[in-house]
Amino acid sequence: MAEEGKKHIFTYKNVALVILNIAFVATFLTVFYFLYVDKVEAEVVKNQIEYITNDFIDSVYLFIPDYQKSTIKTKLHNITAPDMAKADNDVKNNNKEVMKLAFRTSGWFIGIAVAITILLAIPIHRDIPGIGKINKEGFRYTEILYPSILNIMIVATIEFLFIKYFGSKFMSADVNFVKLKIIETIEKNK
Repeated sequence: MAEEGKKHIFTYKNVALVILNIAFVATFLTVFYFLYVDKVEAEVVKNQIEYITNDFIDSVYLFIPDYQKSTIKTKLHNITAPDMAKADNDVKNNNKEVMKLAFRTSGWFIGIAVAITILLAIPIHRDIPGIGKINKEGFRYTEILYPSILNIMIVATIEFLFIKYFGSKFMSADVNFVKLKIIETIEKNK
């Protein structure tokens, strides 16, 4: 038992505050990913592929005589890209299902968290047979709701700024590794 006069950090209110904060942050991150980060990530991948492709082509062209470059360009230009509509549609449908599942899971998680925190806010003063006397003080729900809203606003701002100004500019693709893999593939298929 806590000594008289000392406050214990594991109060019902503090536990409820932690639960609500975790639920808000988890729900925000899920929604933020699918509504913003996903689009930024797609653009980053596209930019990295373009960068790697251009870098590789520039490197290869150093070893090709000028008179062959126009022939190669013509042949490449005449290549017809395969129809990827079905594959694109399959990816789109799969992603839509993953997003629905993530939103449903987040909805359940936030609902359960709110229910638990509401129950923790209710005062209980009873003598329960077989358990003993329960004397739990309640608290106003706004005492945990407002700090949780403030917390999620801070987290949201930091996440948005980080993704916009750092994550969107991060180059994770290793150009030399990709070049090596292309060369190895060409060597195998001679």
